[in-house]
Amino acid sequence: MTLVTRVVDSNAKPLNGVRVEIWQCDGQGVYEHPRQPNAERFDSSFAGFAALESDAQGQCRFQTLYPVPYTGRPPHIHVKLWRGQREILTTQLYLKGETGNEWWGGSERDWLQMDVAKDGSGNRMTQFQFVV
Repeated sequence: MTLVTRVVDSNAKPLNGVRVEIWQCDGQGVYEHPRQPNAERFDSSFAGFAALESDAQGQCRFQTLYPVPYTGRPPHIHVKLWRGQREILTTQLYLKGETGNEWWGGSERDWLQMDVAKDGSGNRMTQFQFVV
């Protein structure tokens, strides 16, 4: 799946140089983390993490796996934004209509949904804009 993020300020002005980090589990629902049960099963051909800096249009373009659910959690991608050494946002992005019902989710997840579509070649694509 291609994930295109865009980072803008409250006036919709693109922000250049914001570090956008993403991480997620592999296609089996396993994270590469020492406290992850069955971590030895993590798909070694999947990086599990990526970071890019937004360009002059505020954009980053990631190629990643289509998110899968695991252990009662809905499919999601973790995201963290940095401006220099300052963390400005940590959140998760969810597939549209698959936000889960954990007690801590709440209606805020309605704002964090990705609408995934297929392009002319059948590849999955989605976009998400962060306003910071």
